[in-house]
Amino acid sequence: MREDFSVMVGGLQTFDHTARNIISLLGSGDFNELKEQYNVDYNASLDRLEFEGYEGFEVNNPTSLFRYPMRLIYIAPGDPILDTSSRDVISVCYYFYNRTPGEEGKFSIIFGFNKDRTIRFIANGD
Repeated sequence: MREDFSVMVGGLQTFDHTARNIISLLGSGDFNELKEQYNVDYNASLDRLEFEGYEGFEVNNPTSLFRYPMRLIYIAPGDPILDTSSRDVISVCYYFYNRTPGEEGKFSIIFGFNKDRTIRFIANGD
């Protein structure tokens, strides 16, 4: 448990920077840079992000996420999507707040990271 905690705390800035940078690249439409930096493909025809080995995980309208304020909820070892006991993934979850009149609300997105602090997947948290 101490090892997991140490890895998570030591990587928190890296995880946060990566998550926010991915959202920024999606918002600016810089998909080539997204692919180059994070090895993540944006499939415009399906409006989804594609991660090798994690086909099928989706984030609704990923290019619109940059419009919403983003707040960290938690960081935890384990993969809440596949297996909560798995220690090979570190999950970092954020709330995104929609403040559009008549559409107010929040939704969550989970960023899954490998132990080497590279992005593994992004998925809807709700």
